[in-house]
Amino acid sequence: MKVAAGTKSSELRPSLIPALLSARQTNEAMGTPNVKLYEIGSAFWFSPSGAAVERRRLGLVGSDDVREVRGVVERLLRRLDADRPIRIVPDARLGFAAGACGRVEWGGEAVGYLGRIDRTVAAGFGLREAPAAAELELPPLLAGAKLVPQLHPLPEFPSAERDLSFILAESVRYEALESTVREAKPEHLEDLRYVTTYRGKQIDKGHKSITITLVFRSPAGTLTGEQVEASVRRVVDAAQRKLGATLRT
Repeated sequence: MKVAAGTKSSELRPSLIPALLSARQTNEAMGTPNVKLYEIGSAFWFSPSGAAVERRRLGLVGSDDVREVRGVVERLLRRLDADRPIRIVPDARLGFAAGACGRVEWGGEAVGYLGRIDRTVAAGFGLREAPAAAELELPPLLAGAKLVPQLHPLPEFPSAERDLSFILAESVRYEALESTVREAKPEHLEDLRYVTTYRGKQIDKGHKSITITLVFRSPAGTLTGEQVEASVRRVVDAAQRKLGATLRT
């Protein structure tokens, strides 16, 4: 592997996350646990010819709650462009825990990863817990940002929320449940939010419970209970038919 002239290989970091984990450990040692950090900087990869290629990135390290880091990433992307769809697709990434990592897609383009750091990696940095982290490519974020503020009228009518807990086979990922809900096209669905995944008492072995929140709103008027329940039933029927899900009561 060739290194560009005047550059030390030890300086060519392929990721921002190790430096953030090291800074987190320093804070822990100084009596500041659970510190949340970010950095915008350069990471480097080698091209097939051996030349170092610089890639500008945004790195984040938060608490041990992946949902918190995911929320930060989603809020950032929505601030850049509120109309561009965001998906977190289950994936595997070196340094992240198995089954706890996702590829961040923004407008159909992969822009980074987020998840929980592998415990072995965290222990190698002397950390007490394995934190959640994210790393995003900066150029597509800047290219996709809407720099002119986008104004949207405030909703005239209130929303209606429903929490649903589905018992699913362990092999069924959240992505499949989300896709099933959206493909069902329940009327007046405004938003779909992940809440939590539970394994334990009252859940059979080999299964898990995934809780989601459905947000409904109509631009024409306040939704009735019957309208909301009809949309909820459509979601439940689709999950049962396509995923073998049962509704947890």
